Amino acid sequence: MRVLLLGVLIAGSVFADEPSRVERFSRFLRAGARSNSIRASGSSYKFFEFAPADGAGMGSVCACASVTGAAGETVTYTRTGSATCLVGAQYSGIANGDMVTCTSDKPRVMPGGDGTGGLGLLMEEARTNSILRSAEIDNASWSDQTAVVAAPTLNSANAAVAPDGTTTAEDYSFPATGASERSGRFQAAAGISGVASVGSVFIKGVSGSGTLDVCTGTAASAVCTACAYVDTSWTRCYAANNIASQGVFIGNNTLRNGGTTRSLNRVYVWGAMGEAGVGVTSYIATTSGAATRNTDLAYTTLASISAMNSLAYTYVTPSAYITTPTPVTWRKDASNVCDGWINSTPAFAARILVGGTPRGTTSTASVPVLTANRLSWNGNGTTSSTCVNAACDSSTPTAWTPPSGVTTVYIGSYNTGAFSANGVIKKLCLSPTYGACL
Repeated sequence: MRVLLLGVLIAGSVFADEPSRVERFSRFLRAGARSNSIRASGSSYKFFEFAPADGAGMGSVCACASVTGAAGETVTYTRTGSATCLVGAQYSGIANGDMVTCTSDKPRVMPGGDGTGGLGLLMEEARTNSILRSAEIDNASWSDQTAVVAAPTLNSANAAVAPDGTTTAEDYSFPATGASERSGRFQAAAGISGVASVGSVFIKGVSGSGTLDVCTGTAASAVCTACAYVDTSWTRCYAANNIASQGVFIGNNTLRNGGTTRSLNRVYVWGAMGEAGVGVTSYIATTSGAATRNTDLAYTTLASISAMNSLAYTYVTPSAYITTPTPVTWRKDASNVCDGWINSTPAFAARILVGGTPRGTTSTASVPVLTANRLSWNGNGTTSSTCVNAACDSSTPTAWTPPSGVTTVYIGSYNTGAFSANGVIKKLCLSPTYGACL
């Protein structure tokens, strides 16, 4: 953040008479500092905050317990069935036992991303793991897929403790491969055939680091991603694809990875997934059949507010965006809504619907994946300003009066689970005061 702000300061404003982005951001900060209101004994918050930096209302990581607003406001959370939570990083540096399973209607509180920063709420759409025996890579549901070189060697089944704390990881050796060669474990799955999908697996070196391939596709055509692993922790690797008759491959695949040779890799393998959809989501365990994790839904109803004027949140983004994910929606009724969503650019598009007429702005800054991004919108009836990590863009639409009254705030998606965030949401701030939330 400091590097970004310094770069903008050096560059200055394009127009001498126009305040720089940092100047405008500083003005917002000053406005916010003057607008705090006491919402709970001993604590100072904006009109409504959720998952603030101090962790108020969030409890502890992966505790699978109810959460509240920062000042104790009721947050209603629902999800049918269980879902997994990671106490630290999501894709690398995962320790044995870092994965916790939360049962029905229990929220998943976690930092997200690289495991740093404060706690937030993981909110995802419904997904199905179509790969059978996800934690049993040695099972007959899987088969060897080879070309020229020998098949993989199963050194030992249930040889190591997995991310979920069970001793269920397999110890496999995948032979070295050169041009036109491959050796790995493969499973076809009808549920990911001919649609956008993602294959993923957890890998850990037995004694040392290395790189192997995770692929989705067929024997004749596949998309492979290099999976760099270490022996001190688990790494979750994934590959996205959209080819008919897909399946998931784990091993060395020089034949389909673009010709990159692979050394012999001896690794622990666990937790394979093949899910239809864009971007990898939290792990879903399977046995003899496919399994589904259902949609997370969360909302809170707020007492009367004078106007919808300031919205901000931190969004720990997924590996890829679904269509227009909408992490937060602030809604009075169908004709009076304020939300912030990610369009196909991908940019942060902040929209306020007043009396059925849309207003708002779209940022020129993109919103990258696999990182924590601070997104904010501020509007006062004459100015609409949208910011991505303190880079702000403003417009001056026709004057309008921001809606007021009793409102509902949806966290993660609006009501039905459509446009789900598929990421962690934290440091949510709402205020009737222009510039209060950044």
